[in-house]
Amino acid sequence: MKKIFMVAALMIATVSASAQIWMGGDLGFRSADGQDSRFTIMPTVGYQINDNWDVAIKVGYTKWGGAGTFTIAPFARYTFAQLDAVSFFVDGGLDFDFFDGGNDFWVGLRPGVKFAASDKISFVATLGNLGYQKSTKSIVLGIQNTTLSFGMYWSF
Repeated sequence: MKKIFMVAALMIATVSASAQIWMGGDLGFRSADGQDSRFTIMPTVGYQINDNWDVAIKVGYTKWGGAGTFTIAPFARYTFAQLDAVSFFVDGGLDFDFFDGGNDFWVGLRPGVKFAASDKISFVATLGNLGYQKSTKSIVLGIQNTTLSFGMYWSF
């Protein structure tokens, strides 16, 4: 029994030693002909498991017109290529949206790129998504400027 606990403690210590917590988020503003203005704030907290895998959660708010949406979006990030300070990844996750009169969810993938400016500061951009949207009951493939997201993360 002691050996099982020792092995479990060693595995946890190994994972924890190579892991890194990061935080940051996205800020967004969009205006279409001055009528459809939106403002988004989406703080993010993540945990780097190893060089290829992260898990994270975004919690945020989007305000447009007289309405607003509260979002909770857990995701896993897989980094599949790295060239010096630039790495390419895909996020797989769920977006749960809550607004007056209802809710919605999206599940799918978002490709992105990360630039590590230093050991502690990274800039991230995602463009597009492929997934299922509950409100439209359809598969969504979005590659337009409304699916472009920029963020900055601080690792500690």
